[in-house]
Amino acid sequence: MDSTIDSMTPMHAWFVARTKPAREDYAQRTLGLRGVNAFLLPRIVEVDAVAAGRPRPPAPLFPGYLFVRMNLFVDFHRVIWAPGVRELLCNGTGPVPIDDEVIGQLQLRCDERGIAYVSSTSWSPGEQVEIAEGPFAGLLATVETVMPRRRRIKLLIDFLARQTSVDLPLTAIRGRQGPARFVEGEGQMEALAQA
Repeated sequence: MDSTIDSMTPMHAWFVARTKPAREDYAQRTLGLRGVNAFLLPRIVEVDAVAAGRPRPPAPLFPGYLFVRMNLFVDFHRVIWAPGVRELLCNGTGPVPIDDEVIGQLQLRCDERGIAYVSSTSWSPGEQVEIAEGPFAGLLATVETVMPRRRRIKLLIDFLARQTSVDLPLTAIRGRQGPARFVEGEGQMEALAQA
């Protein structure tokens, strides 16, 4: 689908609404009361935290954003003036529609409650990894802490004849496994909880 609104845009399409900080649920409820189909899709549950006995409430995969299915020409003002909504994502010429296929792929990863299960701790403390980008690219480092909610990792590197702790995005390192990955629904969680 074209990345702008034109005469070929279907009457109802998916758009991305940016919400006020930590107000995704509130914006979703208010849009629902206004008759607009909005999804905070998906929410993620870290299976590693569940297996370790530290379950956390589901968190949005895209914090601060909602997917909104609407007729742009009819629902525009109902959406942008809804409490909790800041704006629709635009590209300079107007709101950008999202392909139905993209939303469909996200929905396939979720259970009936809109929850996707991810494994977020691909690396363990003490494991050796290579920094793939940034000023330390090519250096080997030791994993100190993985911070999946912040999507960051703390590493120890040997730099200038001493060990230095650096905080990097998960995407900036290479190791035997990549960053957070989707896993199969609740069956996987149960298996991990029993491990």
